[in-house]
Amino acid sequence: MSADQTRTYRREECIVFLKTDEPFGGLSNMAGGFPLCVNGLEIRTSEALYQACRFPHLPEVQKLIIVQKSPMTAKMKSKPHRKHSRPDWDRVRVKIMRWCLRVKLAQNWATFSTLLQETGDRPIVEESRKDAFWGAKPVDADTLVGMNVLGRLLMELRAAIEGEGREALLKVDSLDIPGFRLAGHPIETVIAENPAMAPTEPLDQSPRPGEASSPREYQPSLFDSPKGPDTMVRDSAAEQHARAGIASLKPYPALKDSGVPWLGEVPEHWEVRKLRHVLRRRTERNRPDLPLLSVVREKGVIRRDTTSADENHNYIPDDLTNYKVVRPGQFAMNKMKAWQGSYGVSRYDGIVSPAYFVFDLWGVDGNFFHAAIRSRAYVPQFTRASDGVRIGQWDLAESRMREIPFLVPPLPEQAAIVRFLDHADRRIRRYVRAKQKLIKLLEEQKQAIIHRAVTRGLDPNVRLKPSGVEWVGEVPAHWEVLRLKSLISRLDQGVSPQAENRVAEAGSWGVLKAGCVNRGVFREKEHKRLPEGFIFDEKLAISEGDVLVSRASGSPHLVGSVGRVAELTSNLILSDKIFRPVFVPNARPEYMVLAMNSRYYRLQVEQAISGAEGLANNLPSSSLRRFVFAVPPVKEQLDIAESLRSAIDDVSATVERSEREIELLNEFRTRLFADAVTGKLDVREAAAKLPDLEENPGMAEPLDELAAGEAAEFDDELDVEAEEAGA
Repeated sequence: MSADQTRTYRREECIVFLKTDEPFGGLSNMAGGFPLCVNGLEIRTSEALYQACRFPHLPEVQKLIIVQKSPMTAKMKSKPHRKHSRPDWDRVRVKIMRWCLRVKLAQNWATFSTLLQETGDRPIVEESRKDAFWGAKPVDADTLVGMNVLGRLLMELRAAIEGEGREALLKVDSLDIPGFRLAGHPIETVIAENPAMAPTEPLDQSPRPGEASSPREYQPSLFDSPKGPDTMVRDSAAEQHARAGIASLKPYPALKDSGVPWLGEVPEHWEVRKLRHVLRRRTERNRPDLPLLSVVREKGVIRRDTTSADENHNYIPDDLTNYKVVRPGQFAMNKMKAWQGSYGVSRYDGIVSPAYFVFDLWGVDGNFFHAAIRSRAYVPQFTRASDGVRIGQWDLAESRMREIPFLVPPLPEQAAIVRFLDHADRRIRRYVRAKQKLIKLLEEQKQAIIHRAVTRGLDPNVRLKPSGVEWVGEVPAHWEVLRLKSLISRLDQGVSPQAENRVAEAGSWGVLKAGCVNRGVFREKEHKRLPEGFIFDEKLAISEGDVLVSRASGSPHLVGSVGRVAELTSNLILSDKIFRPVFVPNARPEYMVLAMNSRYYRLQVEQAISGAEGLANNLPSSSLRRFVFAVPPVKEQLDIAESLRSAIDDVSATVERSEREIELLNEFRTRLFADAVTGKLDVREAAAKLPDLEENPGMAEPLDELAAGEAAEFDDELDVEAEEAGA
């Protein structure tokens, strides 16, 4: 790293982004919701486009990368091939990143240009825990140090928006570098055609086996009338009328400079107050009879469940007389986690930790304040008002918090904004529930397909026999019913690299970790420290064709097949939370991983984990060895695996599409709330046209759990230098 390229940034003076679901997270190259179209090919993210540009001479690798549904999987798909990157990659990668960002802007002008302009004239910094090239690393609570190349490219692009204007930036010329190609063809000039609005054909235009060729499905907008049986939502005439108003939202007609860079221009008739004029501290105690409340990031103030583990694993003392009272309409805040957005206006009577802040609201509607202060416009300001030794232990400085500016519309307008946002939130939740229901049905369908194939085979007329095992039922007469211990030559379990003595050589080894059923097995984000003198056991290194089983959930994954571990390469080693069964020749891994996704396997897992006392609910290896499987001859195993691949892929693709739609709905809601409460959109007319609500607006339960996006942090090589990015 070149010392003269390193920059030092003070957090409070900058726009800092880390995760994609946080304010300004859309600036990250790992952010979804910014589809691209280059050479007629649809590409979901700028990260996928950037990674594909490594391999102009390997069009098949490029195609593999750009069809990935998430930026993280696109990046991981490129990793096994990086030794074959174009030879001048280190010299051209900054130019290519600059070009990718211009394409992202041109084809997502409305959202991306607005996001860039919302940063004002402040330095833009990507925070990274270990990448000081594209980002900057925190050295303490206030300071970040690094080259911050991505942030500087974004600042350069922001300046271009102001200096060159929209028309000049809606066309992006090809780069004048050798071999600038995509999928076997030279990259042409890119124009502002968003593939989400004008879809192009996918790379593989042929129908799947057994599937008729059909036009590409239209993806409706949030407020379109639902089409198709999978939406499970129907609108009333009043809602259809309201939808038309929402679709026509416009800025306020008269604006003024707020005097606050991160707020920019605001409606002329809105006030800009400091929080000290809105909040009044309250300290009422000695009510241990009231119910316990928690203040959490996802939901604000909630009733605390004392029958299960506390959200923050907090100890509850016997004497609660010192706990602070919170009344409905009061603002409560976890000051240690205010930088995460752990605060909100309460709907309940109750008590909270003595360390929390409790405030009365003055001159502002509680419902409006709750919606506004929890939006992505305001949460970063609480980060800047927090201090601490390290991230995760920051404490809110009340004196600085009280100086945070807050926009206050007239009270009737506050009520209109709350009414509009409540309606939009309810519609989004209905769509999310519909998609979640669809996903559940599809997963059940996939389970039914797998279960029938691994217990009956492909021949519907095959003669059956009792398996002798209740949860397996009847199986084909020529199949065997065997325990796992007779199907494997060994069952490996990994290591526990927890010692603090020595770090594994960077770039050489990573450690796999076990997660829940949905997340499965994945790579640790950072290199783990290993015991002094630790010697890697090569038999624990992962390679294609391995089956991995999470001890936490029993979930199986086939390396090199569908699933998260398709991204993994042989430079990974098992952690102690993962088993790897090594199958004998008459048990094919392709078939066994299907059998381990069947209902009868899950029943055995649930029984084993529930009875595993003292093992933190992990699956014991002794139980796994005793699991029973219905096993056909080897050729039939391969036939079943091949036959199911297409059907399972189809269902999985639909699930992935639905999960992506949920993610986009969440992104839409976040942006809509921030724009409404900061006066970027005038919602008064739309609110006036809304149907009557059945419940009080503003304080509805938050959105259902939404599918989590991929990790926002990403890293690249740190041992190469690049040209001046320009700031």
